Amino acid sequence: MNRINELVFILNRYKVRQVEVITNAPGPMDKTSKFRDFYQLLCEGEISTEQEAAAWLGEPVESKKFKRFLAGFKNRLYNTVLFIDVNLPEFTDAQRAYYICKQRVAVMNTLRGRGTILSPLEIAQKILPVAQKFEFYDVALEAIEVIKSYYAYHLGDEKKLEAYCRLRREYQDIYQAEALAREAFQRVQVLSVNSVSEGHVVSDSAKKLLCELEPYRGRVKSYFFLLSYGLLRVYERMSVNDWEATISCCREALDELGPKSSLSGATKNAFLHQVALSQLMLGDYAQAMDTAMQSIENVEDGAYNWFKSMEILLNIQLHEGSYEKSWEVFKKAHRHKQFANMSDAFREPWHIYHAYLALLSALKKLPLSPREAGDLKKFRLGKFLNEVPIFSKDKRGLNIPILAVQSLFLLHERNYDRFEDHLESLRKYRSRHLNEENEHFRTDCFIRMLQLLVKGDFERKKVEPQIAFLLERMRNTPLSLANQTHEIEVVPYERQWQWVLEMLD
Repeated sequence: MNRINELVFILNRYKVRQVEVITNAPGPMDKTSKFRDFYQLLCEGEISTEQEAAAWLGEPVESKKFKRFLAGFKNRLYNTVLFIDVNLPEFTDAQRAYYICKQRVAVMNTLRGRGTILSPLEIAQKILPVAQKFEFYDVALEAIEVIKSYYAYHLGDEKKLEAYCRLRREYQDIYQAEALAREAFQRVQVLSVNSVSEGHVVSDSAKKLLCELEPYRGRVKSYFFLLSYGLLRVYERMSVNDWEATISCCREALDELGPKSSLSGATKNAFLHQVALSQLMLGDYAQAMDTAMQSIENVEDGAYNWFKSMEILLNIQLHEGSYEKSWEVFKKAHRHKQFANMSDAFREPWHIYHAYLALLSALKKLPLSPREAGDLKKFRLGKFLNEVPIFSKDKRGLNIPILAVQSLFLLHERNYDRFEDHLESLRKYRSRHLNEENEHFRTDCFIRMLQLLVKGDFERKKVEPQIAFLLERMRNTPLSLANQTHEIEVVPYERQWQWVLEMLD
């Protein structure tokens, strides 16, 4: 009873006046609060902007009362997060264990800060074996610190103290290695968040960071170290478009992580996505689709990882020419209620896919129902360009498909004056950013082919002989050999050029 009495003393001294779990319906004796009403309206989609929220509250957006209300509501949400039901099936055992351990650590530290001894010790002794099982070394280190203090200050047990000191040093070394590996991967990732950096820049950075991690490679085999180290190896190979080696690195990482208790579907997908993309670049569409489907099954619908799997599947189907299947994938993802909650940078590639699908429909290459065809006819270039501001500014990457699909729409509309104006932008872009030696050789060829349309008076019989040498050079450098990422060609240029010729007929 000593531990229970200790807890009762603390809770009685620092009474909790009210705990409102905002997601729960009020009891029969509870008053409905403004916060709960506001929460319900947000859930139902009735309110989505600050202006709508302020109007509902009856206050100006800039008023102090409205700002206090939002701050109080946000704090209530933070409190409610602690009561998330981690027993739901969507949580893995590792996730469930981590959230519970972190909650216990917060309780342990709070009780310890108020001078209690036995309760923090009991919590530490319970969470330590869980942390060891799932390799949560941050949790383990906090638990060990509490246990060490007990043996040092209260029992005076030197033997037990030394045992936990040794354990602390061992775990601190592993935790340090994990932190360094995580930072290394973050340093590589930051190079490509809002733009597509040159491959050699990413590769050189990754190689340097891998060398710095080498001292830990043989002796640290924890889940989080192997995860970050494995991803770093994969991205180093992907950055220079070594697709076969990328697949090998992914398989090796998955083999190492396979026995780990913390392995989740999302972690598997971190590697399976790269396998699928590498298979796409190698033209192995059947294997790529199998891998993408496997990744979709690993995660819950509507999760961030699910959208990435769907995007990869859509990429593969567009490259293969399975346009009807790609439309079905696009619809399922784009119409999901969680899509609108994704970041602008996340949604921009989907706007590009939408543009290509609208073009395919206009070219009668995508059979659709009259209603769906009518919806895609509403596609407007101006609106599309406003939806892709991040990639439009990227001078070496994902602005290329934006420029390409814009060109094709103008040709389809036979708006040759605007097309010629657009060609001037393409000419400047090509002279500044592309050449035959860089990673966009195929793009350089394609833009030059588009430029020759004017010289050929937009007549197929005149154009074909003029572009023959460029088409041949492009065919001799297939996507698998080109030094560019899969996103650049939403549909292979050879097929896009065939569309151009058909538009000239």
